[in-house]
Amino acid sequence: MFKQGSREIMKFALIGTILMSVVGILGATLPLVGVLVYPAAIFFFICGKKSGFIFTLPFVSAAFIFAGFGTSFVTAIADVLGPGLAAAMMGELLKLTRPPGEILVKGIALGVLCEVGTLACLKLVSKQSILDGLRETMDTTLDQATQSGQMTIHAADMMRQTYEYLLQIIPGLMISFVIIGILFIYFEGTALLHRTGEEMKNYFPFRELSFPRRLIHGFLLMFVLGLIAGATGIVSRDVLLLNICIVMWTLVCVQGISVLAFLWHRPHFPRFIFIVLTVMICFSVVGTVVFFLVGMVDLVFNIRRRLDAKQR
Repeated sequence: MFKQGSREIMKFALIGTILMSVVGILGATLPLVGVLVYPAAIFFFICGKKSGFIFTLPFVSAAFIFAGFGTSFVTAIADVLGPGLAAAMMGELLKLTRPPGEILVKGIALGVLCEVGTLACLKLVSKQSILDGLRETMDTTLDQATQSGQMTIHAADMMRQTYEYLLQIIPGLMISFVIIGILFIYFEGTALLHRTGEEMKNYFPFRELSFPRRLIHGFLLMFVLGLIAGATGIVSRDVLLLNICIVMWTLVCVQGISVLAFLWHRPHFPRFIFIVLTVMICFSVVGTVVFFLVGMVDLVFNIRRRLDAKQR
């Protein structure tokens, strides 16, 4: 669709730079807006596929600099630089016809690395981890509330316990968020390229996503990352297993969603079920349980291959 170095791809890269910068700045005060950084990074993914990583790198750097001046260069590492670099690199690997699994693993690893780098930089700057900072802020707020009589001591203790639990799962939630974002960039980006007639030898839609049965390797990798984070004080080793379970829960749920997307495209499948499950995931925790169970069943029994075999 675009020639390398053409005006069209240049405009495409500039749009990506502007969107990433604006979303990065607004996301510092409006967290929900920050989620849009991954859709914006698709521009860099397509640029990487069309013209390569080196061509896209200056635009990613420009978005990082603009967002850094608007907010903080430290937080912009995770908010802008990580998704932008991961998108450009995955586009380059797609251009080189690398296997999809390799592309996704490298993209997720780069995104998580930038996230951990941001936390490490924040600790160096503030002389304490972000979790300790949040904990001190909550303790100060609760102490003031109890002293002024706005909250009882018992209620404050209950609030501390709840907040402490939330602090413990922050690392797992952050990694899970990066995984979902990188998967979104890849599959939405490849889908857009496929619709425009772009040639991709290793293209496959999201409904065909299936993690290998040896997902234990993922456990080991995340365990190593957790040990590194624990050694730097980012997260306590006591909560390592909890965070690994959160990440693995996310991966299996993603596979469950891909199974439902597969069923959605099958003839005679009651699409009403898919719509109901989508509503469930949006409004309750029950939906994630359903997705996890479906993903686990598919991981063990490969139900999609069995359905395709029966159809033949």
